[in-house]
Amino acid sequence: MKRVGAALSTLFAVAITGARPSAQTASDGVAAFLRADYGRAAALLIPAAEDVWQPDHTAEFFLGMMYDNGLGVPADPIRACSLYVRAAGPGLISQAATTAPLTAAAMSLVRARQRSLGPEFETCNWRAGVGYDDAFEPTTFTLGPGHWVTWDLRGATIMYAGVEKRAGAPLKSWMTTAHAVFQPLRYTPLDSGPSRSTRRHFVQIAMWVPGRDRDTWMLRWMLCEIVRDAVVGVTTQELATAMGRRPPSAAADIDQLVRVGVNDSGDAEWVVANATPPRSGTIESPANRAERRNADCGNAATRTAM
Repeated sequence: MKRVGAALSTLFAVAITGARPSAQTASDGVAAFLRADYGRAAALLIPAAEDVWQPDHTAEFFLGMMYDNGLGVPADPIRACSLYVRAAGPGLISQAATTAPLTAAAMSLVRARQRSLGPEFETCNWRAGVGYDDAFEPTTFTLGPGHWVTWDLRGATIMYAGVEKRAGAPLKSWMTTAHAVFQPLRYTPLDSGPSRSTRRHFVQIAMWVPGRDRDTWMLRWMLCEIVRDAVVGVTTQELATAMGRRPPSAAADIDQLVRVGVNDSGDAEWVVANATPPRSGTIESPANRAERRNADCGNAATRTAM
């Protein structure tokens, strides 16, 4: 075994003399780790550490050591670091008083990884929050000549008028939901207006997110519009629920659940078809949106002057 740090002997003592993980599989996994049965340890520790609703922090710690050293799993220093970050959280202390040495050891390892990983430590921290099983597929949509948007898990980059720009809100909060499992992104161009001569560009983002109840997942759908070099949030809706430790593996048929189109008046709209009664909304035009924003600014200025 590669050297895993000075705290390891203390942790062995904790595991043997009193640390009791919240799930029996985790304690069995630790026992397998201690006898160097790393394949068995990985099989037991992974589900305990990656439980979306109640992760076992002891399992996170020992699984982190396995990823750190390539024991039963591929070596992955970033993933190991993320597991240490999660194991160092306050939830570890609440599991049992005897896990306090694990907390201190995890925090020590996090500080060490912060020094060794350099700029990549930010990725470690970010992944500790969002997880690894997101199923996200980076995508580029061409909107027109010299106009495109590239989507990654942290947001979007837009090319417009010869300039690349990184999009800001609302993507930061939308794309970093903890343990979200994404459906393929969808680009929906619409020709709107009375004569259907105004081309508009919409992107649909759908993801399964953990529900409040254990083994419950919600299909969250978000609609945004690309307006020149900006991403404008339109709406967020809950479309469906599913039961299970993991969300459905098959892609959801979004077209059966929600529609983005143009109504008889030429206005862009969204409709959640499976709701009773159906939920819908008209999407204001970029011109009306800008006019409303300017009016809001003018009103605010007037109130300040008064």
